[in-house]
Amino acid sequence: MESVLDRVIKQNTENVNLLKTKDYSMGEMVKTPVFWVLLLMFIFANAAGTMMVSFTSPIAQRQVGQTAMTAALCVSIMTLANMCGRIGFGFIYDILKGWKSLILLMVINGVSMLMLTQATTLPFFIVCVVLVGFSFGGLLVVFAPMVRMIFGSRFYNRNYGLIFIGYGIGAFVGPKISAYFYDTTGQYTLGFIGSAILAVAAIVLIVIAQKMAGGNSAIINKLHSNLVFESSPANRARGLQLAKSAQQKSPLSTMLVLNYGDLLLRDKKYNDLLNFLRRQHALSKSTVEYQSFLGQAYEALGKVSQSHQAIGEMYALQGQRVAAIQQLSLAQKANDGDFYTMSEIDARLRELRRDEDFDRKHSN
Repeated sequence: MESVLDRVIKQNTENVNLLKTKDYSMGEMVKTPVFWVLLLMFIFANAAGTMMVSFTSPIAQRQVGQTAMTAALCVSIMTLANMCGRIGFGFIYDILKGWKSLILLMVINGVSMLMLTQATTLPFFIVCVVLVGFSFGGLLVVFAPMVRMIFGSRFYNRNYGLIFIGYGIGAFVGPKISAYFYDTTGQYTLGFIGSAILAVAAIVLIVIAQKMAGGNSAIINKLHSNLVFESSPANRARGLQLAKSAQQKSPLSTMLVLNYGDLLLRDKKYNDLLNFLRRQHALSKSTVEYQSFLGQAYEALGKVSQSHQAIGEMYALQGQRVAAIQQLSLAQKANDGDFYTMSEIDARLRELRRDEDFDRKHSN
């Protein structure tokens, strides 16, 4: 029998997805491994599509034996299929959501490319053209909300613009690969097979990216661990364990790192939090969240200099240099850190003061 907790999780998965995703700036986004995996996947996916799109007419004439007029009609059919793909995958995305939609798209693309190796009659060729156009049209429709889901809404336009570079790279590489195979073999077969291989590679990268980002399972696991943690004091340990297990299964999910870190802080396990921050790989030291965790943990442990140091770095990351200098001055004044920590604070304080003096002089 389905529990109340299970029903709440199912009903709120998509809303939590939109509300809890961290907003990555462009600089923060490029520091995440999932960005580079997505970019490479976008290149592969577009290369696979453009290998066919740019050669529809010559393939129709040379492989299928059609006239130039009929070949032009095939190009028009592909364009219409592309348009239908943009509309159709909008509905498909609403049903299957992001990752499954991407996988379906690349499966259609890969299968249609393999079908093209056997396309010698016009009706069969048109079926292949429709499938290729439909899947290629859906790519941009599906990919855009995926970027928003993974990297947040605040900097979405510039983030998507950067990832969209992959479209240009794929469009540049794809036709050249297809032309090379035709020039060396006199056939398009190897180009089709190469395109199918790129589609398979894109599917593999999609699975990797999903694991890195955590996907909807990360949303569910985060909600589940928080609900258990907050249900009663007796369940806090279980909630922490759920959050820890989820983070270990998706070690590169920033969302799950933040969730586990937050629960450790709320449960006053400050040393565990500090050890966890040193071990994890999803959250960079040059992020506000990382420094905020450090500052709160060090403050609770009575390490005044290190607490002010972390808060100062947090302000610096936010562009609040004066506030950062004030915090590092307090860290220097407290002087309760070891030699290395105090030397680090002194050097950082000199650097920020020098930058502040420089800006002040040149602003007058």
